[in-house]
Amino acid sequence: MSKRKDPIPDIPSQYKEKEKHILCMVVSNKPGALVRIALIFTRRGYNIDNVSTHPLPNQKYSLMTLCVSGDKKVLSQIIKQLNKLIDVVKVADVVQERSLVRELAMFKLGFTKKPRDEVLSLIETLPKTITHIIEQTSSASMILTCVGDAKQLDTLEALFSEYDLLDCVRTGTVLLSKDDSAFSEFKDSQKKDL
Repeated sequence: MSKRKDPIPDIPSQYKEKEKHILCMVVSNKPGALVRIALIFTRRGYNIDNVSTHPLPNQKYSLMTLCVSGDKKVLSQIIKQLNKLIDVVKVADVVQERSLVRELAMFKLGFTKKPRDEVLSLIETLPKTITHIIEQTSSASMILTCVGDAKQLDTLEALFSEYDLLDCVRTGTVLLSKDDSAFSEFKDSQKKDL
């Protein structure tokens, strides 16, 4: 028997497991900057899972954190294109193991499926790594604010859906580098401009 000569075709990219990446970038704090950045991802067929941004102390620039899923090769092309944008000062693909990565979620829980005491005892069993605050909204519901990583909050959302989850909102990912930040030099130079 002869061996098959034609190569086995590659798996189409939409069926491959996509890697998660967190990009941090310093961008000009101007109208339209986010649109121009999003267009680069759109042109490459890359989805932005979430985005978080805040102005730096001098208000001329913002620090933007983007969570994306996809092929590393395509992402490296996107980073090169982002660096060509006038609005983008610096881009870094963050190594998550060297950063403290968190999200915030707010869950509005009712007491129609399970009694209030049972919901509160469930909350007391949450891991200590998940910071939480309870606010009573009425006798029929409460809002639970939780801070943790994305997997922890996904797990909580699934858990609370078995109870009486009335509503849920989540922020984008934020992070701080555990070692020297790739942006520390930039941030220090901007403080002098104040």
